[in-house]
Amino acid sequence: YQSICTHIIQALEPLGVNASYEPVNDITVSGQKISGGTLRHANNVIYTGCTLLYDVNPDDMFTYLDPDEDKYTSNGYDDPRERVTSITDHADASFDDVTQQITDYLTATFNAEQSSWTDHELSLAEEHADKYRDRSWLHR
Repeated sequence: YQSICTHIIQALEPLGVNASYEPVNDITVSGQKISGGTLRHANNVIYTGCTLLYDVNPDDMFTYLDPDEDKYTSNGYDDPRERVTSITDHADASFDDVTQQITDYLTATFNAEQSSWTDHELSLAEEHADKYRDRSWLHR
């Protein structure tokens, strides 16, 4: 998780987001969670990534999520809404600016043509990227 989170942190720096890694799988800004790492193993492939909160209303968010009380009280919060923040709380950047910045950073950092990824792995990565490029998943 630390490796993945570190890349997201570095990608956000030029936008003015001063984030840090918080073990085991979180990215925080001023102690509030802006991202969480995820890991999934399926079909002999390990998928890893991070969620990233761009512009979230915590009241709306927690109508869908019901975190265990121990999870947020152990971090010193009485209410889980206190624990989360969004990119828009820390940077004046559009959604497109943020996604472009992250894409540019990852493209510059990881050259797929020189990687040890197999053609199958690259195909799966492209398939997953295509899933989000059309933005049909956005709820605006």
